[in-house]
Amino acid sequence: MLRVRSSPNAKQRTTTKGDDVNPRWNETFKFYLNPEKKNILELVMMDKDVGLDDTVGREEIDIDGLPVKKKLMKKFFLNKTTSLKISLLVTSDETRELRFSYDICDEEKNLVWEEKHQEIRMR
Repeated sequence: MLRVRSSPNAKQRTTTKGDDVNPRWNETFKFYLNPEKKNILELVMMDKDVGLDDTVGREEIDIDGLPVKKKLMKKFFLNKTTSLKISLLVTSDETRELRFSYDICDEEKNLVWEEKHQEIRMR
């Protein structure tokens, strides 16, 4: 499982790999980062069981400190026997306008108020 709590698409899951002691995912995930908040990528590896799943390990990566447009390879040891290699790439998309919160600015509040109080005339 991957999570960036400050992102609108905060939580994403990999596919489950069964009966494999050396699984490879080769999956790509996109998170939209909020430049006004601390962005931490949380990686949690779980062992799929019939009952409750066991946590194999977890790691956190400070995404804010990563360079833009430079692919980085990172290797983490989640426990004594399990390691995880990931590739990270931070890009910027100035054309996309995202809302990171449901809060609205004063201008939007005024517009909503005006729409609610506007007199509708029918002929």
